[in-house]
Amino acid sequence: MRILSNIDSNHYNSIKNILLNANELYIISPFLMENFGDFFYEIIEMDIKRVKLTTTLKDNDPDLLKKVNSLHSLCFNCLKYKIDYEIHIDNKLHGKIYVSLMNGEPIKGIITSANFTEAGLGFNHEWG
Repeated sequence: MRILSNIDSNHYNSIKNILLNANELYIISPFLMENFGDFFYEIIEMDIKRVKLTTTLKDNDPDLLKKVNSLHSLCFNCLKYKIDYEIHIDNKLHGKIYVSLMNGEPIKGIITSANFTEAGLGFNHEWG
């Protein structure tokens, strides 16, 4: 086990590191980066075949438009890079978990306070 923080490293690189020797990623996070383009561009050489996302999608939420853009970006990039994907909605979700798998078997994971946003993964004071 290792303790992660965005103070002396960042969660973004830690997520990319758990994808080494993996072909699937589970993202469980209530909040998402608005544009997944850079993330997919950076991981495409890793031969990721599947992404599963669990997030929230609440009616009348002030961030609803941003979330729709996020989901569109995820779908667009998965189609662009020929990656299978699933999206699950859990409107009571609070946890943030990232798991890498190889052929359906978990390899590594991160349990953290960091949402899958630029701020959460990069510069907020988050711990995992």
